[in-house]
Amino acid sequence: MPITRRRPTAVAMACAVAAATAAVPAAQPPDAAAAVTRAASVVRVVDGERVVLRVAGAAPRAFRLLGIDAPAPGDCFGASARARLRALLPSGAAVRVVLRSRGTRSVVVLRRGAGVNRLVVESGHALATEPRRSQLGRTLAAAQARAQGAGRGLWGACRDGADDTPAGDGGATPAPAAGTSPPPPPAAAGRSAAAWQAFLERSVLTQVSNSSSFGGSSRRSDLTFCPGGAWGLKSESFENGFVSSVEEGGRWSVLRAGRDAAAQADTATIELVVEQSTSSGFDPAAPEAQRTAELAIVAFDDGRLRVNGEVTQRSATSACG
Repeated sequence: MPITRRRPTAVAMACAVAAATAAVPAAQPPDAAAAVTRAASVVRVVDGERVVLRVAGAAPRAFRLLGIDAPAPGDCFGASARARLRALLPSGAAVRVVLRSRGTRSVVVLRRGAGVNRLVVESGHALATEPRRSQLGRTLAAAQARAQGAGRGLWGACRDGADDTPAGDGGATPAPAAGTSPPPPPAAAGRSAAAWQAFLERSVLTQVSNSSSFGGSSRRSDLTFCPGGAWGLKSESFENGFVSSVEEGGRWSVLRAGRDAAAQADTATIELVVEQSTSSGFDPAAPEAQRTAELAIVAFDDGRLRVNGEVTQRSATSACG
């Protein structure tokens, strides 16, 4: 299933991807001259990815570590992620922050010359979410690959839905006192980016379509997600007696994760960086430069799955080795 097709015989998932998320040229990394570096001190750590800082003597403000997604305190490994960031950024510690632009709340934090954003990813306490087209994105992706390969942190603890939350730190809610009503349940936030990554790794998403129109046609696309951020696509299309095939591959990452309460479904946006592409058949595509595309995935509570609006089947695969 090619991510971008220039002819009407594209396979089903390729059509869905092209229609909803046409490939875009790789963006250039932020202009280094536009970055702003400031001295700061740590006031307190909020969770695994947010910290309150006093920058250049100004009033304390909350900042988010750029390019990472750490589990929330109530999620698997969330308490450990917060404890890790607290260890790296103790209250009162002197740090430097790098802001891509003035007024932003997403930053890179440096302590003793080391990037804290990279350290929490490398120890397995957060996911890398920064697109790889930037230098920061490539640095975080490499750190995540090392953490995954070694099974560090959430990569080893959260495979089977385990929860490392210690008692008294976001654990079970005490029973309400006699004669009182229990508090309402918290609003569901949907699965985190870490949970989506674990859900997709070592799985294949398949779309199949058949048509009985003149000449008949059938299409099948298999999109495989592997640990370490690698993905591969194989698709075949049969139309009016002709067969064509496409194989593509590259790197993937979870850009966004959320919840559609009305649809009763978890949602995710996946970025695919296309690094290799070959095709054969009656109308082979010309080689294209590296490009990126996005997949919109919806996982309904009843088990149904849609990718860019198309019905999709998910199954485990051993193709990743």
